[in-house]
Amino acid sequence: MTFALFPIGLIGVYQTSQVIRESEELRRAALLLETTEEAREARDLIQQGLGAAEALAALNTLDDDAACSAQMRSFVETETDAIFAAFVRTNGMMSCASRGQNVDFSSSDGFQRAMAADGPIITV
Repeated sequence: MTFALFPIGLIGVYQTSQVIRESEELRRAALLLETTEEAREARDLIQQGLGAAEALAALNTLDDDAACSAQMRSFVETETDAIFAAFVRTNGMMSCASRGQNVDFSSSDGFQRAMAADGPIITV
């Protein structure tokens, strides 16, 4: 009798292992889909930020710090994803900002990397 039930037990173990394997594959696929979606949202937000930066840099008010800061404040007030906007000049001085402060970035590593880059850079 034991030998008669042994193949049935083996089939049950095999089927259980198949269900576990399929469940693991579904879990991995769901995780990959979720990760891909999050990465897409982050990429879209970065692209929107780059577009906004290009538009703000093209303003005619960059030579007038007060007008430039007012424009940055207006941008932050109307753009739901923005909390701060500023323009840092090639000498490292930020004198145009949505919060009105002046900051010298000329000696910071991030500013040096940005100036050495061939194009836009994204940092966190």
